[in-house]
Amino acid sequence: MLGKVADGTTVRLDKDTLYSAGDQVIAKGVLLTEDALAAAIDDANAGVPTQIDSFAANTLQFLQRERDLLTNGIDLPKLDTAMKDKHVLVVVRGYRYREDLRALRSYIREYRPVLLAVDGGADASLRSATGRT
Repeated sequence: MLGKVADGTTVRLDKDTLYSAGDQVIAKGVLLTEDALAAAIDDANAGVPTQIDSFAANTLQFLQRERDLLTNGIDLPKLDTAMKDKHVLVVVRGYRYREDLRALRSYIREYRPVLLAVDGGADASLRSATGRT
């Protein structure tokens, strides 16, 4: 929300609402007292040991389940697409993937890289290729 407010802009705070100089609502929130903020921080900190225990248990389960993979590795799959001496573009669906794919269109047309799509990047690549971003 505060990305809407440029440095040096005059704003007005009235109870739970932040206004621009022209009385346009920029954001609404909950005004916290110092005591309420301290209580919220204490509550958050109280949950940290439980979260650490959960993370550790999950990590141990993963290590037990994937022990063979981690110690012996896996055989790489045979690929139908040759990549030697070619550009390879790894596509993932990140925060601004649509804009990124649009920005790369001329690169893709010119160099015709091998597109290696990971997880949601495959859907994003297909939508981009068909013009359904």
